[in-house]
Amino acid sequence: MKIILFLLLFSFSALSDEVRLQFNKANSLVGEVLPASVAGFTGEPIENKRIGDDLYIVSMNEEVAEVIFLKKLTNNQVQLNETSTITWSPIELKEIQLPQSVSLLDQKFELNAKKTWVVVLVIVVLMMAFALKYYWSHIKPKQNLKKRKLAERNKIFEASTYGEVTDVWKKKHQLVEMFPEIEEALLKFEIEYYRIAFKPEISDDDKKQVEKKYQNFLDLIRGINLGI
Repeated sequence: MKIILFLLLFSFSALSDEVRLQFNKANSLVGEVLPASVAGFTGEPIENKRIGDDLYIVSMNEEVAEVIFLKKLTNNQVQLNETSTITWSPIELKEIQLPQSVSLLDQKFELNAKKTWVVVLVIVVLMMAFALKYYWSHIKPKQNLKKRKLAERNKIFEASTYGEVTDVWKKKHQLVEMFPEIEEALLKFEIEYYRIAFKPEISDDDKKQVEKKYQNFLDLIRGINLGI
């Protein structure tokens, strides 16, 4: 009789193994990842296991666990599997409080559990507006400046004839403002340019001389980083 009673008690114990979680705080939000120490768990480690609509086990081994409460519970016990239950130290669960209403573009929307998408929509719209504002006020101007500088740089290095060189010289103030690194070399070329450009008559040899001096100017600035 004693043997039978012992077997019954042993069977009952085997069928009702208890895994106990000990949290290091007394309150938490529903949906928050909670670390806990573990006692009474001897099975294979568990990862990403959902237990009904009550609990989500991120990970669990014989020593520690991370769990998420999916809703506010009235007791501190859930069934892990056919033979084991999970219990935990007392903890107060609070649900995230949503506003009762939200105003968007002067329109007021009443919120309930089925209208939380409005909150998400508002957040998405605000994030998109902020991203667009940042793009047009910071990124786009930098992109446009880079394009203008690249176009002007190409014109500088593509000029070869006397007429093209003169066109570059006419924009010297704009170019120096855009590329202050070339100012010294441009002044040296300008001295040579003045000696010829303002003659009453400019011969073909004079034009070739200007073109040669301009190539010297290009050689001076070719290795300079123009910030492009």
